[in-house]
Amino acid sequence: MADEAHVRRRQGDVESLPDEAIATETTTLLNSETSSRTLRNGSPAGSSGRGRDSDGEEDHDAPKQHIGAARAVVLMISVWMLIFLQASNTSGMTMTQSVIAEELKAYEGAMWFTSSYLISMASLAPLFGRLATIFPPRYLVMPLGGCFAVGGVITATAHSFWVLIFGRIVTGMGGAGIMTLSVILVLELVDKKRRGIFVGLVNAGFTIGLSFGAVVYGALLPVIGWRALFGAQTPIGILAGLGAFLTIPKTLSSEQETKAQGRSVTQKLARIDYAGAFALVLTISLFLYGLSGDIQYLPILLSLSGLALFVLIEFKVATDPIVPIAILSSRGVLFSCVAQLFFMSIRWTLLYYTPIFVLAVRGYAPAIAGSILIPTNIGFGSGGLIVGWLHVRRNGAFWLPSVVALSC
Repeated sequence: MADEAHVRRRQGDVESLPDEAIATETTTLLNSETSSRTLRNGSPAGSSGRGRDSDGEEDHDAPKQHIGAARAVVLMISVWMLIFLQASNTSGMTMTQSVIAEELKAYEGAMWFTSSYLISMASLAPLFGRLATIFPPRYLVMPLGGCFAVGGVITATAHSFWVLIFGRIVTGMGGAGIMTLSVILVLELVDKKRRGIFVGLVNAGFTIGLSFGAVVYGALLPVIGWRALFGAQTPIGILAGLGAFLTIPKTLSSEQETKAQGRSVTQKLARIDYAGAFALVLTISLFLYGLSGDIQYLPILLSLSGLALFVLIEFKVATDPIVPIAILSSRGVLFSCVAQLFFMSIRWTLLYYTPIFVLAVRGYAPAIAGSILIPTNIGFGSGGLIVGWLHVRRNGAFWLPSVVALSC
């Protein structure tokens, strides 16, 4: 009887919550208040089926913001240019790092040309996601393009190893928020039935950047040199950032930002969980630093301590956590992240070392070495489009397709 009373009491608590306070598959991902009420097992509360609201009525598919066709095309091109810069900075460096290492006399540190960029990008991505819930995306896209521009100038003019690494870190800061911003724009500007294919287009843009970035860098390296290749990122970054800034609607903002419209910039900045952000960036940086090159166990162990500190801050100290508590305590999120960690490790190992192998071992020309990734990336890009177009639009769960895809 006590158990039945407890169940009824829990059901009454869920029913008493307002509709907008219950996290469902149809609520925005930018609303941390709703996500904090997601059940710990990862399944949404108060959701009886896809495409229906909490009252059981059909949910309309209309996007939250409407923009014209011409404006949408300019926005897509601008965002794709930023995505191309983000991806090509990885594959392109594999084509140029031997030449750069020879000129800077930095053979032993050549691996850091790419690692510094990836560590900067990976460690700052969660922080950018949090900023996107506080400030409108329109005002975040210009700093991203600016980081690409400044990082390109520093890298192109570097005459020492450490200056080049600093330029790569600044460039990584620009790449940290590109994918997050792209997904936010899809969620806000595209109706629900077409979101899958547009997310697929985002991923396709990334794979195109990986594939053709290596080809472009490999083909142009003997012609114009590596400094001009990285210097060209400056006008592209400025143009893409400005294009996205001018085409993103002024009214586009997260639900969190909408509620805080009366607050000043200082008050908005005060909402950021700085201690948690520092602990998270430190954890990711130490972990990736320990794995770069020769395995270093001390940074990896320190990263575990940083992770424990981050979780403690989020649960006990932060009033507005950088990562919602429900996400940190969700078993489904944990397993999904672990699966993605292994999957992406395999993918990036293939993408990073294949061009190096054919350059160093097979002795192929840089352009041919870059093109070796085209078949693989065609599979990545087309797979995302097909899944988004044919599969994600249907109702139901995606557990079995995910298992099959990851097994392949």
